[in-house]
Amino acid sequence: MTYDPASNEEWRAVPGMEGYYEVSSEGRLRSVTRYVVQKRRGQRDRAQLREGRIRVLRPNADGYCRLELGIDGKKVSVSVHVLVALAFIGPRPDGLLVLHRDGNATNNRATNLRYGTSKDNQDDSREHGSMAVGSRQPHAKLREADVARILANSESETAADLARRYQVSHTLIRRIQQGRSWRHVSGAAA
Repeated sequence: MTYDPASNEEWRAVPGMEGYYEVSSEGRLRSVTRYVVQKRRGQRDRAQLREGRIRVLRPNADGYCRLELGIDGKKVSVSVHVLVALAFIGPRPDGLLVLHRDGNATNNRATNLRYGTSKDNQDDSREHGSMAVGSRQPHAKLREADVARILANSESETAADLARRYQVSHTLIRRIQQGRSWRHVSGAAA
């Protein structure tokens, strides 16, 4: 464990990866300076000093920072927020996830992480406005304006007619009219 008073950043070894990798309270990851033995067929093994370095973190398609780390010649895919939580919060209890308090998946600071249930994660997403509802769903066929028009025309047109016009099932139209789908759109039945 090291501490840099100038930046107020604390570094800790990643449990299970001691001597290989460390994470910081600021959500950064670095490799540790160490000797690596290179095995060569027909030659003597050779130890080479490998300088530690801070790893560049880039979010993947899901928005999380994941890296492939090498340990004893094996590649391991890890999420940085999970490593930071492990080092600064402690072992993750069974059935719990690592949650970001602010909803920003790239903010891996130790103070921004906590353990919680899947329901806690959904509640957080709803609170932060990051939950994929309505047209933010990847396969949504409707937009919020379409749903508002469907609700406005529900008295004058049948569910089957609306379904044909918007190219969706009449079951979806009924669910919208009953307030069971697209509830976040103003005018949806409660």
